[in-house]
Amino acid sequence: MRHMRQLLRETHVSRRVVGFGDAVADLGTHRICGTETPYSRQMVYNVLYGRSRSPKLLARIVERRPDLLDLSFVAEETKAAARQIGWTPNTGLPVK
Repeated sequence: MRHMRQLLRETHVSRRVVGFGDAVADLGTHRICGTETPYSRQMVYNVLYGRSRSPKLLARIVERRPDLLDLSFVAEETKAAARQIGWTPNTGLPVK
């Protein structure tokens, strides 16, 4: 049986994001010490909350899952940095 991917959506009670694991999996992997390692949920949360300023991960989010930047808890600094590399709010499409 195949896994059905969930659409990214927020629940209002506890700010839980349904489909966040699928969104993180769509970001792919990065190289650490010569090993391809998948991005973790915590790494993505840290970038979205503004606790981490990883330009490579932010670029990957803009490229592959721009809908993550539309979540309510994303820091304004993160949105500003994403706009500088081509993300447009609400549409999720890169600026051409």
